[in-house]
Amino acid sequence: MSQCPFPVEADRTGIEGATVVLRVQVDASGMPVGADVVDDPGYGFGRAGAECAMKARYAPAMDADGHAIAGTTGLFRLTYSHEPPNPTRTTDAGR
Repeated sequence: MSQCPFPVEADRTGIEGATVVLRVQVDASGMPVGADVVDDPGYGFGRAGAECAMKARYAPAMDADGHAIAGTTGLFRLTYSHEPPNPTRTTDAGR
């Protein structure tokens, strides 16, 4: 899953990170049709995690004959953490 935006509510309260547990309903083409937050630590993480999960693409479930069908992912964790900022790089260009 691509980088998920850090929740504004968590930033405002100084929360450094959290983990959201999710389950996603997926159609036969691999597109998400719904996301259930199973464990929400609060501070906007559950909502942000569900929104991020809905932007991803998944492998669909397969029936006994190997045909793609709608299904549900297993539980998965989406962990948010603030990474240390990259140092500012300066150059001597223009001297």
